[in-house]
Amino acid sequence: MIDTLQDFDRRVMEIEIYFNFLENIINRNPKLFYSDTEKYEPIDREMIKILKANGFLLLYNLAESSIKKAIEEIYIELNNKNVAYEDIRTELKKIVLKNFKDCNINNLLMIENISIDIVSKCFDSEKIISGNLDARKIKDFAKNYGFSYQTDARITKNGDELLTVKNKRNDLAHGVFSFCDCGKDYTVEDILKIKKEVVSYLKEILGNIEKYIITEEYLINE
Repeated sequence: MIDTLQDFDRRVMEIEIYFNFLENIINRNPKLFYSDTEKYEPIDREMIKILKANGFLLLYNLAESSIKKAIEEIYIELNNKNVAYEDIRTELKKIVLKNFKDCNINNLLMIENISIDIVSKCFDSEKIISGNLDARKIKDFAKNYGFSYQTDARITKNGDELLTVKNKRNDLAHGVFSFCDCGKDYTVEDILKIKKEVVSYLKEILGNIEKYIITEEYLINE
């Protein structure tokens, strides 16, 4: 999980830079200086709406990439430790069998020890998430793999704002709303609150998955 957590921290740092920039633009009322004409101009208010909407894309990208990498880490762990099918917990066996059913024929040809190779060889990271990640989906992952989905609701609100982020991201991706329309109804305080809750929620979920891997909770419960 080291690489996943480091990537998460790097992406969060990028997001903090962006949202600090956005907060300064909105609250400090800066102006653009054009050196060729030596003139100052206010930042277009429509541009601010666009920048707010873009914040949803950044947050969704953080969520999808982080959860995807964390799930990949589970299979990397299983592969590195040569964990056999008969040794994994029941929830995980169901996923492995589904992966096997959908497995590419070329991957099946690589299987030498079916008891071990079936666990990781048929895993396809591209099929984990398809643009619809929210707290409910993460809860499903948790139940299916056997890791905890519990977080400190006082801080994370149990990931409720991730649904807002997902919906706004999909609205933008599918052209339902323009960037201006998407960002116009949110104040900077709204955006910062959403960012804080989403980042906190994802960090705790990643911590749960890290514990799942370190303590080998993927093994069958005796």
